[in-house]
Amino acid sequence: MALAKSGSMEFYDGPVNITDGNGKILDSFSSESYQDYIDEYSTEDTYCKFPYYKKSNHKDGAYRVGPIARLMGVR
Repeated sequence: MALAKSGSMEFYDGPVNITDGNGKILDSFSSESYQDYIDEYSTEDTYCKFPYYKKSNHKDGAYRVGPIARLMGVR
């Protein structure tokens, strides 16, 4: 999952792209509609929340963000 605008990496604004492991864009949405696409779950052994893509379940829809996710998201 990464912010992207016009096929390039974005840091502050732009649509959110969700890609699969092969770089195929699964979905794209505005940052204002984040809660329509992303949900969270928790486990008993930590206070951390684990976000996931709502159109999948919490195991298949888990996502990562960071440098590699950003590069995959701008394709």
